[in-house]
Amino acid sequence: MVTESLTVNGTIQVKKDIAGGGGSDAGGASGGNLELFAKEIAGTGQINVDGADGSTGNSWGNDNNANAGAAYSIPSTGKDGSGGVGAERGSNAQYNNNSWNGNRDGGDKGQAHSSIYNDSTLKSYIEDYLISGAYITQSPIDTMLPGSGGGSGGGGNGQVRRYDNNNNSNYRDRCEVGGGGGGCGGSFITKGGDGGNGDERYHHKNSLSVDPDGANNGDATMNYDGGEAGSGGGAGGFILLVSESVSLDVTFSAQGGVGGDGYWGRQSGNEWDGNSFANYTQENNTMSAGGAGGGSGGLIIGFTDKTPTIQLSGGAGGIPGHERKGGNSNANAGKRGEDGATFLYDVSELM
Repeated sequence: MVTESLTVNGTIQVKKDIAGGGGSDAGGASGGNLELFAKEIAGTGQINVDGADGSTGNSWGNDNNANAGAAYSIPSTGKDGSGGVGAERGSNAQYNNNSWNGNRDGGDKGQAHSSIYNDSTLKSYIEDYLISGAYITQSPIDTMLPGSGGGSGGGGNGQVRRYDNNNNSNYRDRCEVGGGGGGCGGSFITKGGDGGNGDERYHHKNSLSVDPDGANNGDATMNYDGGEAGSGGGAGGFILLVSESVSLDVTFSAQGGVGGDGYWGRQSGNEWDGNSFANYTQENNTMSAGGAGGGSGGLIIGFTDKTPTIQLSGGAGGIPGHERKGGNSNANAGKRGEDGATFLYDVSELM
């Protein structure tokens, strides 16, 4: 609260609010909440309640499921939901004795919660519950909580093995390994972006090279590790602004956080190179993880003399692992979060 003039020439960075969901990497925290009362607001700076960006996947095969982000809450609307749904880890299924054991897909995406912006009770909640008779009856910070981003799904891991020619093993054995699914963006007044699914791929044991005559008694093995997905961006926060005079050169920002990018797959092991058994490692576009969804924009309620300069855009979605590496797979990018909303009123209503 400022009785006269508040001059902002740098950035007022409001502390982030709700931590993101866990998993391989935690999602981005939601933007903070701010109540600002000043007779005049001047300067050329910015007041920032943006959601935090999600984390980018940079590892393989950690096999973690992800957790949802914290829920947003606007009690009077009757709406309460997940900030960001946690994505699934990639598959690590094995085919033995003519039957499958385990999940056979790439990790499922984190799916964002539906928007409440079009709910008919929202406007009445703001005007009747928070602002009654032209004065503030209850702090919005206590009743309006933006959501955080969902965590990232880890990559699956599996192994296939081919025995030398002295062993009569079942050459039909194979495994399927997938990249993790991207976490979705946190939601607040609008909807965060869905994450992207991870990619899965067959791997056959009889594709490995073994000692052709069995003289070296060596077995070929290959480990397959799916990429780690990105985690979702946090939703933008909330600003309640009351001022008789606001400079258009001051920016009020409540943008959603950017979704993290996925990672690509890797295979490593030991196989016959024509003369001997040698270690082998290759990073590739397959088993790619999905990108994460961006967080939704936040909410600004203003009582001012004019429409201030505001930024309410949703965060961009992350790209899948194969796109980072340069190539193709079936993993998907995350979706952009929806833009936020603003409710503006003439400050004279409070006078």
